[in-house]
Amino acid sequence: MRIIRVDEPEGNAHAVMGIVSDMLRQIHGRGAEGRQIIEEYCQKAMSGDYENLKKVSMEYVPGLIDFAKSDEVDITYNIIEKPDEEYDEYDEDEGVDWEDDYLDNEVKGIGAAPTK
Repeated sequence: MRIIRVDEPEGNAHAVMGIVSDMLRQIHGRGAEGRQIIEEYCQKAMSGDYENLKKVSMEYVPGLIDFAKSDEVDITYNIIEKPDEEYDEYDEDEGVDWEDDYLDNEVKGIGAAPTK
């Protein structure tokens, strides 16, 4: 779930609509159906005040976003240590290129295997 902090730049109306539009594009694709759903969402989201925007956004991507103030959100970061030097370039078992990728906010970065 994406928490949108309403008192941060990501919480302004244009940013919220961009976030939700991106989610809708991922769900419904870039075809005619996806564009129609995004257009419908934008019209409904802009038809009222900020509370209407939040309500409509949560209706279009249920369970994928929520709104909170920064002091209400507890952000945790997963910090990992770099493995031994012999595994620096590429650990095939893990599929992680440690020179370019990292773990952050529970999202695992995966890099491509180096070319020879």
